[in-house]
Amino acid sequence: MHVLVGQIDLLSGTHLGERYEILSPLGSGGMGQVYRARDLRLGRDVAIKVLPEHLAKNQDARSRFEREARALAALSHPNILTIHDFITHDGVSFAVMELLKGETLRARLAHSKPAWNIALKMGIAIAEGLAAAHSEGVIHRDLKPENIFVTTDGGIKILDFGLARLETKLRQEENSRAATESLLTQSGIVMGTIPYMSPEQVRGETVDSRSDIFSFGVIVYEMLTGVLAFSRRSSAETIAAILKEDPLEAKLLEGYPPGLVEVVSVCLKKNPEERFHTAHDLAFALKIISDAGTVTVAPLPRSIVRRIKPKTVLWITELMVFLILSGLFYRHLSGPGSVKTIHSLAVLPFVNGSPDPNMEYLSDGFTDSIINSVSQLPELRVMARGTVFTYKGKEFDPRKVGRDLHVDAVVTGRIAQQSDTLIVNADLVRVSDGTQLWGKQFKRKFKDILEIQEEISLEITSGLQSRLSLELQKRLTRHHTEDTEAYRLYLKGKYHFNKFTLEHYEKSRDYLEEAIERDPSYALAYSELSLYYQAMAIDGYRLPIETMPRAESAAKKAIAIDETLAEAHDALSGVRFYYDWNWPGYEQESRRALELNPNFAGARVTHTQYLRALGRWEQAIAEAKSAEKIDPLSIMTNKALAAAFHWSHQYDLAIKQYRYTLDLDPNFPEAYASLAEIYDDTGMFGEAITAMQRYLMHAGDEEGAVVLGDDFQAHGYHIAMRSLYHKTLEGLKKSSENGNYVSPMNFAYIYAYLGDKDQAFAWLEKAYQERSPWLTNLKVDPQFENLRTDSRFKILLRRIGLLQ
Repeated sequence: MHVLVGQIDLLSGTHLGERYEILSPLGSGGMGQVYRARDLRLGRDVAIKVLPEHLAKNQDARSRFEREARALAALSHPNILTIHDFITHDGVSFAVMELLKGETLRARLAHSKPAWNIALKMGIAIAEGLAAAHSEGVIHRDLKPENIFVTTDGGIKILDFGLARLETKLRQEENSRAATESLLTQSGIVMGTIPYMSPEQVRGETVDSRSDIFSFGVIVYEMLTGVLAFSRRSSAETIAAILKEDPLEAKLLEGYPPGLVEVVSVCLKKNPEERFHTAHDLAFALKIISDAGTVTVAPLPRSIVRRIKPKTVLWITELMVFLILSGLFYRHLSGPGSVKTIHSLAVLPFVNGSPDPNMEYLSDGFTDSIINSVSQLPELRVMARGTVFTYKGKEFDPRKVGRDLHVDAVVTGRIAQQSDTLIVNADLVRVSDGTQLWGKQFKRKFKDILEIQEEISLEITSGLQSRLSLELQKRLTRHHTEDTEAYRLYLKGKYHFNKFTLEHYEKSRDYLEEAIERDPSYALAYSELSLYYQAMAIDGYRLPIETMPRAESAAKKAIAIDETLAEAHDALSGVRFYYDWNWPGYEQESRRALELNPNFAGARVTHTQYLRALGRWEQAIAEAKSAEKIDPLSIMTNKALAAAFHWSHQYDLAIKQYRYTLDLDPNFPEAYASLAEIYDDTGMFGEAITAMQRYLMHAGDEEGAVVLGDDFQAHGYHIAMRSLYHKTLEGLKKSSENGNYVSPMNFAYIYAYLGDKDQAFAWLEKAYQERSPWLTNLKVDPQFENLRTDSRFKILLRRIGLLQ
């Protein structure tokens, strides 16, 4: 078959880039012809968009085409079209994308408008996709039904970022190409599709994410009513309507849920300041409506209301009053008099009620203490710190959080210090019907903080279980120290440790040592100090042979003081695993920690790493999933599961899990680096480069990310990666020469990748002499795959105890 693209003659069977075979045309648009093609390397069908020759000769058109590819490549979200590759071959520029099955939203609307609940579901998916794009600084600027794809399984994909404006994190990278893209982003040039443009867009002003939110409102309005909100007889009249008039046929929205109508109304505000400020807030508001199920009204959350101008707040207030009076503010899942057994609990972060932000350590520490206490209840699943602290600093509906976390009850609280007085409020609420099971305010002197904590823990646990054994009551009410100042210093030490930076680690050590100086019998402080010394070695800040013996000493002191302290056994298990390479000793301490506290997510994550290091994949995955049940929103828990999938060669599951981890924290560099490894292993080199660029950017090396991309385009994947690793090697050497400690494992990884086996083994030997914690992974780490057949590798495994 013959296909003409401008003056480019592409035949079925044509090969592009020696990897893709053209199969058939799919369609065309203003920015290019789209083909179905076959990825010969991975054996999958893909879509390829080819830039026509008449546009390829236009520098602005070429820049726009590459801009779309770059914008999409920077994103990773199920509701955004995935781009796999971008290549110029024999003068032809083309982007390789996932192949979609279904139809555009425009085609869908042509034969019928969706029911309002389906439109709501679509709207949530579009808003979530926009939120992901906006979080990476990508503004679409041409959102319309033609650019929304509805897949055959009902999924949503946002397409065509050809007019996207790249801001914030991507802006510095884009500035290096500003000369070729100036016409795309300068003020005064109107770009987009007029009926869907925001007022600021038709005026030719620089736009931000709120412009996409306006376009979103136009789309949802069209889905609900079947008409365009501002379309008139001519473009000039349409522009005037967008700037000054209300939507057409607004009465067509009558009968729809008031909450949904008001969301659309806020999206279509002429003034950007009166719209939702972020797509994340928009998605959240729509989910609130969706969660109401058959209830046809729903309020917007307070966190969103606070970001909207006072005039707009009026309708929200009226709506909430209506809902309260009609008894529909919450749908009761059980009658007010029903009693349900509490099997699971989330202690949400206590709010710092003091005006001083430096008091955060107190509210955080108080939350930690309550979690640790109630975690000891048998047969009670308690959400771990990593998950509940994702809600810190946010407005939230406790019942909504409880439903999201699948728990039966939640604890909320506020703590404030006024002079030497503490004011603590705490509530225990059943999620199903909102019943307050327990609530109390404490107003005591700060010196009584330990008694307040003890009383709250005991009253909550007594409310959950009618009878507590004497042993359990003793454990719940024990004080790890009687010195209030030592306790305050411990809380500050733990607060800084959880910041996970070298500067905060050092502050943590200072506070913990002061706490121990005040109370030499403070077992919990010794346990935390042990973790500090381990972190110094594991994170590569200090020599393991210097810090790990200190970690062991602190952990043993903690156990000698209190053998029933789960944290102490967990700390010692880390030394046995990462430093001693004593597998039976590790298992003994780990088992004891989990006996004392089955809800200890951190201990389960370490156990996952232990099982993974031994290649016991099924057990490692099962343990990671156990950790995930009690700490589902923790990036470390999700990373542990992703790594278990990765190293057991379950690549699709690993990619999915790492992407979910990045949804939790888009600024987590390690996830991008791991994705780059997986893509490298599977031959997905375009994706590998993109992931590595994201890693470099989040690690602060934006220049390196740009250079990597340029090298990839100019020389291909392997040369680009070798160049990157050689530059990294030079940086490590300079850092070492400047007196900084650099783990020999860093050098070993690079030399293994470069294929220099002698240097790789030389650095592995040095790592062995230093007893590097990451040698525990040597048996299964994919980065050492090309060393496994060397006899030196097996000898080293035997010395570490990983091979009999």
